[in-house]
Amino acid sequence: MIVIQALSQATTRQNDTVKQQHWLYVSMQKQRNQVSNARLYPVQLPEQRMDGVTFQPSTKLLRIEE
Repeated sequence: MIVIQALSQATTRQNDTVKQQHWLYVSMQKQRNQVSNARLYPVQLPEQRMDGVTFQPSTKLLRIEE
């Protein structure tokens, strides 16, 4: 019975830690998205071959924060 209670308490502490980390991450994302000096620049990526895989040419957006 004591072992079960100890495991239950440990699981609860782990769940609380995961929740804290989640909300910290959400808060950091909100702050990051509020940056007013962020710009997006299109970058052309050519066709390339890496490790036997051919990647098609594409355009990606590069985010720059000042």
